[in-house]
Amino acid sequence: MSFPLLSDWPRYETARAYDVWRENINIAARVTYVIDKEGVIRGVVESETDMEVHSREALRIVKELA
Repeated sequence: MSFPLLSDWPRYETARAYDVWRENINIAARVTYVIDKEGVIRGVVESETDMEVHSREALRIVKELA
């Protein structure tokens, strides 16, 4: 299984749509969304400091959905 890397440059429309774009510093917050096949957000993981929490929690959420 592979996942595409989302490139949002130069307008950052996706980051703005998901309300993670921080205008004051021109960078997106570190947020991982788990989205099901129907397009429903099933989980949100937010952490600026612990990068491992994103993969760990996203995997936990996916397993709970199975």
